[in-house]
Amino acid sequence: MSEIALPTFTEIMEKKIGSMLQEVAELLKNNPRGAVIKLTRAIALQPNNAELFRQRAEAYEALSDYYPAILNFRKALLLRPGNKDTLTFKLAQVCCAYGEHLCEEKQHLQALEMFKMALEYQPHNGEYALKRIMCLSVLKRYDECIEMIKKQLEEEGTSSGLYTSRSVLHMMFGNNTQAFYDACRALELDPSNFEASHLKDELKAKAESFKNQAIAHALVGERAEAIKSITSAIESNPQGVDYHIFRGSLYRKTGQYDKAVDDLLLAMDICEHKLECSVYNMASRQLILTYNDFAIECFSKQHYDEAVTLLNKAIKSEKMEKGLYINRGDCFYHMRNLPFALADYKQALELDQCDWSIASRIAVVCCEIGVHYFHEQNLIKAKEYLSDAIDYNPNVSSFYVYRATVFQALKVMVLLCTFTLSHALHYRIFQMQSMTLLMHFI
Repeated sequence: MSEIALPTFTEIMEKKIGSMLQEVAELLKNNPRGAVIKLTRAIALQPNNAELFRQRAEAYEALSDYYPAILNFRKALLLRPGNKDTLTFKLAQVCCAYGEHLCEEKQHLQALEMFKMALEYQPHNGEYALKRIMCLSVLKRYDECIEMIKKQLEEEGTSSGLYTSRSVLHMMFGNNTQAFYDACRALELDPSNFEASHLKDELKAKAESFKNQAIAHALVGERAEAIKSITSAIESNPQGVDYHIFRGSLYRKTGQYDKAVDDLLLAMDICEHKLECSVYNMASRQLILTYNDFAIECFSKQHYDEAVTLLNKAIKSEKMEKGLYINRGDCFYHMRNLPFALADYKQALELDQCDWSIASRIAVVCCEIGVHYFHEQNLIKAKEYLSDAIDYNPNVSSFYVYRATVFQALKVMVLLCTFTLSHALHYRIFQMQSMTLLMHFI
């Protein structure tokens, strides 16, 4: 008589566990609490079954009972390390969900630990990093916040959300310039980023408000206050070209020429030096005025070389402004570089032939050059320049006196030459050459 093979204890347990798992699969859909009870019984029977712990973790997750879910996933990971990727992914998800729940309960410190744990399981997940950053922000741990964002950007480099978060933090610190640039970078990466767009618009509105304050101060002569207000506008919107031009003009009017030049050059750079751009032309015009005013100040302090350098820059940009040539001519005149001064005055006169002050300057320079030639015994050149001086300004008596002196010197020279040549003819020395020269002077 053959014996009936009885199932082993292990086989009986496997069959029992399989049956229970089938029931659990149905319970997870409609009754996760019942699934937890079933799985707890199964675990009592097979305490080293990783799958039982994993399913009980999912049941707890379905019940939003996150902490036991985390413990069960950890136990499953410990029992089945070969399934690490799947389990660490689930663990990170549950930690994050628990962190969000704690945030809703205003338990931000505990939430911070959950987000930190989620990042330990999924260190390159930008979403978890962003949630931790926001949690740090709520806890006002701003230094850690900024440092973490910096680290994440170094790792990712293209996260619009991270740039947006850092923009918000910079605004909290009052670093509006950095906030503006981060918002712009976020929009470059994701043009549909509503929060970044809102931040940028908010900063622009703030800048306009500061600009209006600056205008109000400037109208009543409060230039220092106007500069403070327009500086705040630039901090909120550093790409506002008209803000830089406005501040540059204020710096110019208060004698802060270096700062004015920096602002105006920056405005021109923002416009990319497009000649057809009206704002660029406005900045260029203000820059020319700044160079000119700066040169006038240098002139008043007898720093003529510096003044000429500044006027050279102005003339390079604007060649049709007579005032620039007049001012540079005045610098050359005081440097005693009379030929250069004369050239600049004549250029200015070409631009405005009715300007009597230019003609008067030319007359003075011609006179001084003529007197110089007179002392050098170059009487012909002296006569020419002194005649020019009288032509440009016939109302100065000294010009006539100087020219008369030259004429007198020329007459004496003629008489001396005549006497010498006559004497030479008397002695028949170089008769033909002497006769020719004598006829030239008679």
